[in-house]
Amino acid sequence: MGPTGGPGARGVSVIVPAYNEAAILEGTVTDLVRALSELKRPFEVIVADDCSKDDTLAVARSLAKADPRVRVATHTPNRGKGAAIRMGFAASTMPIVGYVDADIRPDAETLRAYLAPLDQGRHIALANKWHSESRVDYTFARKFASYGYALFAKVLFWIPVVDTQCGFKFFDRRVLEKAMPHLTVDRFGFDVELLAWCVHYGARIEALPIRIREIRASKVNRLEVLKMLKDLLLARMHMWTGARGRERVTEVEVESPALEAAPRV
Repeated sequence: MGPTGGPGARGVSVIVPAYNEAAILEGTVTDLVRALSELKRPFEVIVADDCSKDDTLAVARSLAKADPRVRVATHTPNRGKGAAIRMGFAASTMPIVGYVDADIRPDAETLRAYLAPLDQGRHIALANKWHSESRVDYTFARKFASYGYALFAKVLFWIPVVDTQCGFKFFDRRVLEKAMPHLTVDRFGFDVELLAWCVHYGARIEALPIRIREIRASKVNRLEVLKMLKDLLLARMHMWTGARGRERVTEVEVESPALEAAPRV
């Protein structure tokens, strides 16, 4: 078996950022665990609960109780998707770290395709909804908004990425350890800031096709789009000045015993 599975294959932590995802979380995590199990490499799934108001946390805890490979991290108060992913990264133990939106359910073949570039020396493998082989069941309005935002981000940061927002990305842990301390955006503009800092540190990126069927409406409304644009401008200023974000005070709780830390590579 090649480097994408089998003895000696690097382990992978998959973070599922979750806010009010009780209705779909069990199906997503169950499918993720099944697909990851087929890869024959160490893994963990970390549900990063962003202080949900529904039963998301209860569902996550039930999944973790049933399978030790599923872990739960939670914080208060609600801070946004970016903050949830950073929390999940802090709780992760594996040399490859990815995050997958709760409405994306990849099969083993897709996961194998995204991990292969990392095994071959790339630092980031991410989904591109605009790839010629992608099949994305989104509304036209959602596609248009996503494309416009990505274009704005590309001009502002000069990121060599067409699709910054798709919530399906995998990273070599080493580049995340360099980029994460600089991040200031807590909400949906997080992806752009993260990629910008990774590129700043010389990350090699590979964009791949993705198949997505919309199983719930987007949570990004017009107000969120305006906030995202504001976040991007502030993040750009932060990169120009080299300033560090202020230390945040938050209550973080990591649940389920941590797996033995995999060796850093």
